Amino acid sequence: MKKYSQILLLLIITCSFYYGQEKSDLYKWLSSKEEITFKETDFDPMYTEAYEIMIDQPVDHNNPDGAKFKQQIYLYNVDKSSPVVIELDGYDVPPSRDSELSQILNANYILVEHRYFAESIPEGKDWRYLNIKQAADDDHKIIEFFKEYYSGKWISTGISKGGQTAIYHRYFYNNDVDVSVPYVAPINLAKEDPRVYTFLNNVGDESCRQVIKEFQTNVLKNKKEILPYILKNINEEKLELII
Repeated sequence: MKKYSQILLLLIITCSFYYGQEKSDLYKWLSSKEEITFKETDFDPMYTEAYEIMIDQPVDHNNPDGAKFKQQIYLYNVDKSSPVVIELDGYDVPPSRDSELSQILNANYILVEHRYFAESIPEGKDWRYLNIKQAADDDHKIIEFFKEYYSGKWISTGISKGGQTAIYHRYFYNNDVDVSVPYVAPINLAKEDPRVYTFLNNVGDESCRQVIKEFQTNVLKNKKEILPYILKNINEEKLELII
């Protein structure tokens, strides 16, 4: 009798633990979406849950039935009805980046990796599709996807090339978000922007500029001798060249 009582107690404890681990509405919603895969990840105490998500994207949005790639997203949840800050990055993304706007607004936070970086590189690397319109299409699809769940206001943001990305997305899809806050956005006037050379020709003093120019020239002239040292350092430090 004692043996059966112990088994019954164990079953009660197991069932209590199981039901205590009931998945959230967000988890269930994500689980219902065929176009993504996801896993739980660490998060700041201001959030209730967080996920690393890979979403299917067309390599060419003008050919949605063509080749696909997976784009990396990090989602940090506060509440279904809270505002959503979406950071449209210009490069690869770390999983633990803080968001000033999310903290100020007590908002949900979505961090989007740019196509052709790190975990979001299409197979074959067809560079024709690395452009601002295709990237804006990626971001539009992601926003439309999460608007099915979140009902609050939307704020897009970005830093440096991410600031550019936020501006370009807003140009192509003005109604996707309610507010945009590009922290930095160095917009080029041309493929070879003359302002760069105006700056370089005036920064510091003449002697400093000359020393730097001579160093760079000597490195290029002695590429065969210097390159092995660079490659050795890459191997020793286990550095990863993304592109």
